[in-house]
Amino acid sequence: MNNVQYVVKTLLADEYLLPGNKGGISINVGERVLTFGGFTVSLTEKESLLAGVLARNIGFPVSKEEMFQAVYGYQAGMHTRCLDMLVARLRKKLALTGSRCCILSARNLGYKLIVRRDG
Repeated sequence: MNNVQYVVKTLLADEYLLPGNKGGISINVGERVLTFGGFTVSLTEKESLLAGVLARNIGFPVSKEEMFQAVYGYQAGMHTRCLDMLVARLRKKLALTGSRCCILSARNLGYKLIVRRDG
């Protein structure tokens, strides 16, 4: 996967088209939806903000501090798990679309959004 080059096409200021099978997956932060192959999944406000920050950095790890700031608007406390729970919910919704996009843990840093290769 290291040699795979990721391209994110920004359609509008808050909409991202991620590469993938069947034309890719669209994340619309403003409308709070994921769309893939004609299938649409609704997102909460916080899920859409998280999806947006991960989509802007596709293929690269995003620190938990950066994600927390983007989603909640302030710095996280030392023992907060709300971001981890939000990531878990977004992972489930990505899986519902059947796309190759997934969120991976970046050990000791945060998370990253990737597009798995076929095969």
